[in-house]
Amino acid sequence: MKNIYVSYIKSDIGNIFIASSDKGLIKVDLDCGEEDFIKSLENQYSSNSYKSGIVFNYNKNNSKIYLSKDKNKKILNQIKSYLIGDLEKFNINIDIKVTDFQKKVLNAVRNIKYGKTKSSN
Repeated sequence: MKNIYVSYIKSDIGNIFIASSDKGLIKVDLDCGEEDFIKSLENQYSSNSYKSGIVFNYNKNNSKIYLSKDKNKKILNQIKSYLIGDLEKFNINIDIKVTDFQKKVLNAVRNIKYGKTKSSN
C-alpha cells in the first residue's frame, strides 16, 4: 500500500502543490488548484472521485491519499527557502519512476547551477 500526502503553499509564482509518499516526493505542480491536482494523482494512481479534506481510498495498489502539511513540512520548508534565495540545493528524497531518457534529462537539469538557465542543443 502506498500512502500519498498532499500539501500546498502560496507563493509569488502561484500555489505550489506537492505530493509525497513515505519514501519521498512524487509530484510537484504549480498553480493548478487543489481539485485538479488530486485528479491528476487519481489518473496516476486510481480512478476514484475527489472529496476535499478526507481520506481517499484508491483501488490501484491499495493506496490512500491524505491532505497533510505535517508530512510534507521538510519539503515545503525547502521550497520556501529556495524561493526566497536562502537555498540553492534541495535535500529531499524522490520517489518517482522514470525512463532512462527521463533520468538523463533530470541529471542534466540537476547540474545547472542555481540562478542559471540552459537550453538544449
